[in-house]
Amino acid sequence: NKGLYIAAELLDPHVWAYLKNYDDIVFYDNDFEVFIDPDNDTHRYYEFEVNALNTMFDLFMTKPYRNGSGAMITYNAPGMKWAVDVQGTLNNPSDIDKGWTVELFIPFWAVSIANSAKVPVDGDFWRINFSRVQWKTEIKDGKYIKLKGADGRNLPEFNWVWSSQGVINMHFPERWAYLHFSKQLSGDSKNSFTIPYSEEQKKYLWYVYYLQQDYYQKHKAYASDLGKLGVTQLIFPVEGKENKLWMEAGTHQFMVFISSDEQVYSVNNEGLIQLRKRTSK
Repeated sequence: NKGLYIAAELLDPHVWAYLKNYDDIVFYDNDFEVFIDPDNDTHRYYEFEVNALNTMFDLFMTKPYRNGSGAMITYNAPGMKWAVDVQGTLNNPSDIDKGWTVELFIPFWAVSIANSAKVPVDGDFWRINFSRVQWKTEIKDGKYIKLKGADGRNLPEFNWVWSSQGVINMHFPERWAYLHFSKQLSGDSKNSFTIPYSEEQKKYLWYVYYLQQDYYQKHKAYASDLGKLGVTQLIFPVEGKENKLWMEAGTHQFMVFISSDEQVYSVNNEGLIQLRKRTSK
């Protein structure tokens, strides 16, 4: 009831890491990363990165980079603990390693900035994803050096994720996996998780959100109505219930709504998901 425990095993025949200082940009080394959005609104989320030297880079995001946010690197997760174990040798190209493991403990209250601080209860869920950054290297003078392309720049890193997002960008919280909190043991046949009804509703909001962002790129303004986005169907079935979709938009702002009852979910031009009271629409 105190926090989230995470462990990862990373198989790697050549374990290396050179960044040593807290809050170094750790993904410039091979690393393991954790992304957490406790309240599932795509804003106010957390990122934790660690390399094989046990160097931590933790940061807080007020909103995704796509919506004009910068990383709050001054955030240091209070009470967090982490450790790394290398199965082999570190920074030694002359042998073959098995890999490395990392363990993290993240207190619940350490991920409560601008969120409601609470201990998750049975049935709650967060959004979460894990990423592994892996660079192509060669050995020069006994050191691992990143391979470069014909333009002289480092070749792009590999980004391997736990739950596929369909885009090479971790900062799409709406595409992360679900972390379900349950009193039942993992693997218990009684411990089942189904995607909540509201999450199925939100898929239609995100569909319009992406259309609007594409429209803005082309026209330097948002579409004033759904028809201009090619959305002519305004009633959508979700698990047998009719849902009404509507939008309010100006040149540089918009908000899309969906509802089947007294609860109304919305997403705005900054990708913020909110639960609202039913309007007269």
